[in-house]
Amino acid sequence: MHDDFWWWSTSEELCETAWSTIKEYSALTGTEWNLSKSGCVRISSTSSSEPTAPGPPPTSTLPTGEISWGFIKLNPSGLWTIKEDEIEKHTAELHLQLSSQKSILGIITAYNRYLKFFIRNFAKPSRAFGKQHVEQIISAVNKIHLSLFPSHNGDVLSYITSLITSRFPEEIPSGGVLPAWLLIPIANGGLGLRNVLFDTLPILDSYKVEEVNYERYNKYGNTPQTFKQCLKKDKTEYSRLRETWLKSTNPPKISWTNDIPDEWFDGLQEWLESQSTLQRSRRRRKPHPFITFEEFILGRRSKFTYWGTVWTNLTETPTTSNRYGFPDKISKGLASNPFSTVEWLKSDHAKNTPYWKSWLLTYGESVLEAFGEFKLTNEGRLPVATIDIYTNLKTKWDQ
Repeated sequence: MHDDFWWWSTSEELCETAWSTIKEYSALTGTEWNLSKSGCVRISSTSSSEPTAPGPPPTSTLPTGEISWGFIKLNPSGLWTIKEDEIEKHTAELHLQLSSQKSILGIITAYNRYLKFFIRNFAKPSRAFGKQHVEQIISAVNKIHLSLFPSHNGDVLSYITSLITSRFPEEIPSGGVLPAWLLIPIANGGLGLRNVLFDTLPILDSYKVEEVNYERYNKYGNTPQTFKQCLKKDKTEYSRLRETWLKSTNPPKISWTNDIPDEWFDGLQEWLESQSTLQRSRRRRKPHPFITFEEFILGRRSKFTYWGTVWTNLTETPTTSNRYGFPDKISKGLASNPFSTVEWLKSDHAKNTPYWKSWLLTYGESVLEAFGEFKLTNEGRLPVATIDIYTNLKTKWDQ
């Protein structure tokens, strides 16, 4: 079996019982568990954010391994952190791949594939992981570049530019190689290099926007953004509804004429059943005391929609911010940009992906100054399929 089983509880005893049941089932069915991939974590609000906190005590029956996925693992602070040893190991592999490539396109292909592999194993950012996860991804990517291109201060664009300059000195224009050109897709006349941070940095900016919204909620009490704010709203809503109830001289759908003991109303079911045997004239003069806060919060799953909204938001990646518009020069250049069949620039600002918005904000004006427009060549005139086949044949992947 290749399924993952996860369980958690505030009771360690329950977790141990679950693990014992799983092992009992395994013994009955003749299956085995991969203990090297089995583990547990004790999460506490007082735990250090460092991933060095102790694991299960010797007396525990729970597995002693770590809880991890890809290149990230869960530590006792409740945070997912990137495993440095995995970065170092695969960076060394990438270094070997780059050094074995003969062509510049082969180097770019190897680089793109490995960086995509890294980003995938760092896990897709979500609000549940928090801003610190995105900051770790950015830090890890910078560390990878510094290890691969130390003589270029970790700048892959500078490295590729140096290769082009050394191999084709006669073809270099007086102004040098334009960095933006390296990142343009091959089908559109560039070299197809990918900058993974163009996808990640906008997410970090979105977190900053959401932090402002968080502070605005604390000040003005808008829709909750976190579970802590939901807890606060529970108390606020309870106090508001209770006050409304107590101030009402005739609570909705209740009209009391005769006293009925409070004990009759201590259980909701008993109260409902008793109504069928009561005459209409037998009613209380005063409303039954408002429900307790403990009873009130029992409606979280079915009535308190803001809890569900926060839960859903935690599973999503923060929406990239659109607060940065393009300068007029870039907007005019996009307006004249023809339709592209590949992931490339769109004439409408909103239709551009976060990646190409980042590219435009970083290099858009320099490209227009150098070429006058974003169209460098007509699609279909370049042998893209042939280049793809050649590059893949020349790239030896260690299986």
